[in-house]
Amino acid sequence: MRLVFAVVLTVSLSVWWLAGGTFISATGARVGTVVRSGEDASFGFPLSADGGGVRLQSVRGQLTSAATVEWSVYQGTGSLGFGTWHGPLAPTWPVLPVNGARVSQNTTRETWIIATVRSSTPGVYRLSHVSVTYQSGWRTRHEGSSFVGCVLVLPANTSADELRASNDPLWQEYEACPTGG
Repeated sequence: MRLVFAVVLTVSLSVWWLAGGTFISATGARVGTVVRSGEDASFGFPLSADGGGVRLQSVRGQLTSAATVEWSVYQGTGSLGFGTWHGPLAPTWPVLPVNGARVSQNTTRETWIIATVRSSTPGVYRLSHVSVTYQSGWRTRHEGSSFVGCVLVLPANTSADELRASNDPLWQEYEACPTGG
């Protein structure tokens, strides 16, 4: 009888450990924006939690070379979400560090992951394969997102309209960016 109890307890604890706890989900979008050299381009995508007790640890993604990405968290209230933004986030968007931020399960207060991409070199920069690491109870978990962000950093003294009108190869690369082209 003790053996049966021990097996049932072990199986129950294993199921709880592997499947229990709170999970988050990250939505995916494909967005693009055009900025001048050295200007920040920020993108946001929402996270949701199916329960309480979730704290973010880190976010990472793949970004083409010659650009940098910084991650932050924005807690939106009501229907105020985060799409794209040019330039510095503060003071318009009060953001928090990723490590330690709590994911809200309240639909009136959404949690947004913000990726701020920057480069002083003209070109097209693609951010993809985003993974969020978070703490759920005693477990560390990871959630992927299908988010893809593309940034066209304009050459000096050139506008996006000029690149588009001339069908410049840089514009062609930017248009193909969200699909991985």
